[in-house]
Amino acid sequence: MTIGRRVVFAVVLLASLVGASAQGFGQAAGKQPTKTKRPKGADKIQRDTTPYKPTILFNSTEPLEFTLTLNVKQIKKDRGDEPPSRPATFALKDTSGKPVDMPIHVRTRGIWRKKNCDIPPLRIDFTKDKVKGTVFAGQNHVKLAIPCRFNDRYEQLTLAEFNLNRAYTVLTPLSHRVRLARLTLVDSASGKPEFTRWSFVMEDESEVAGRNHGRVYDVKGATSSDLDPSTAAIAGLFQYMIGNTDYSVQALHNVELMARDTSVYPIIFDFDFAGAVNAPYAVVDYRLSIKRVTDRLFRGPCAPASYYPAAIAHFKAKRDSITALYSDALGKLMDPGKVKETLEYFDDFYKIVDDSRRVKREMLDACPGLS
Repeated sequence: MTIGRRVVFAVVLLASLVGASAQGFGQAAGKQPTKTKRPKGADKIQRDTTPYKPTILFNSTEPLEFTLTLNVKQIKKDRGDEPPSRPATFALKDTSGKPVDMPIHVRTRGIWRKKNCDIPPLRIDFTKDKVKGTVFAGQNHVKLAIPCRFNDRYEQLTLAEFNLNRAYTVLTPLSHRVRLARLTLVDSASGKPEFTRWSFVMEDESEVAGRNHGRVYDVKGATSSDLDPSTAAIAGLFQYMIGNTDYSVQALHNVELMARDTSVYPIIFDFDFAGAVNAPYAVVDYRLSIKRVTDRLFRGPCAPASYYPAAIAHFKAKRDSITALYSDALGKLMDPGKVKETLEYFDDFYKIVDDSRRVKREMLDACPGLS
């Protein structure tokens, strides 16, 4: 980020935090304004100001089971940047076991998958009074990840991405919780099921921020030096661990920001292009120095070098807990060969972080200007 843009970002953050003092935010020390123009999306810091109320959706790891009925032909056409919201029906059992059918709206999401998958990932929008008495009570909307193709291979890729999300929640609460779901997708036009496959729902960013006592900070232009260094170190190491380069803090591509007190925290998500998933459609940006998604490249977000010993120690302390995810009831849904491949990929990461010279050469030296 140029100096001018950095000043703008710092000023917007300062103004937002001061304005939020009634919610416990303190005034930040920052640069004085040199411009009055607010970055795109800066006004959204004011959303989600109501006190956080815990919900129950992610309190259990028991897989959900529900049926989503929508117009398949119609939803397949929604490939543009601003897809419309489509009516659909959501069927599940309430907390007492009684069947419930509720009207919802869905819209396609994602970038590559929106343009290339049989049906892209979806955002499900609920009506609050309709979800009362169900596991979705209190949810305004959730993201739904579904297999890109309606076959076993792509279902396994979805399970692999699901487990990467679980691994990140082991490392930090500044992450999206996920819950597995046995999804039946029905075409409303024909009344026939398209598939029944493993999918997963992902926690909304406002709930991630709320349970971490912060607010969504939807402002583009941040760089590593704008972020809380401890969280930045963990996020960058995890992206390196799973071999993911498909993200950008500045562009808010597969990254969200949360503001709390006088700090900004990165929250990373969408790991389907990671080397640990190794999806057949995943490619590396041609501008990067690696050729395959399984090749590791440290892209941050960066933190001062002094933060990495503690971050690496944290990853080592959580290693057994992460490994255990691949042998529990949910992890066993993955193909044993893919589990072995994934854990060996993680082993390579731990060999790297055990070597201080490689850490410096392959990670710290990729973060110029931070010491």
